[in-house]
Amino acid sequence: MFVKSGFFLLGRSIQSVSGFDRIVQREIENWTNGFCVKMQVKPKGAFLILTKNKNRLIYSSKNVKKADLTILFRNLEAGFMLLSAQMGTPQAYAQNRLEIYGPINRSMQLIRILNRVQTYLLPKFLVKKTMTKVPEIPFLYLFFQKLRLYSLGILLGI
Repeated sequence: MFVKSGFFLLGRSIQSVSGFDRIVQREIENWTNGFCVKMQVKPKGAFLILTKNKNRLIYSSKNVKKADLTILFRNLEAGFMLLSAQMGTPQAYAQNRLEIYGPINRSMQLIRILNRVQTYLLPKFLVKKTMTKVPEIPFLYLFFQKLRLYSLGILLGI
């Protein structure tokens, strides 16, 4: 249940941040429209679907059979540790807790997007715990975008 809720929160956050953050938009500008990213807990567990539409990533709760980029968490514990900010993506990959299928350059772009989204979503002490290099975002801009993300982004996907 926590992982499913975590995927919902992460998906809505990515959708919202991709609408206003220029760095995230630059990361996905070369992706083809309809490019699909799937994150899922094995076997047949909770999942998250992101699809590029124009210059934005759109979250969907509808499963797809085939995605252009698939990230599979080996078990529920791995999904929980990543979604609860107990572990960063590079550490999880190094510990063989996830599998990546698809273009490696797109997976690296997705990791940079996830780092950017986590910077907006989490308090700074958690961000520093899970990332080796924290994205630099001016304090006031970060504050107001966090406010926007919490009030409109997660609730309405705006």
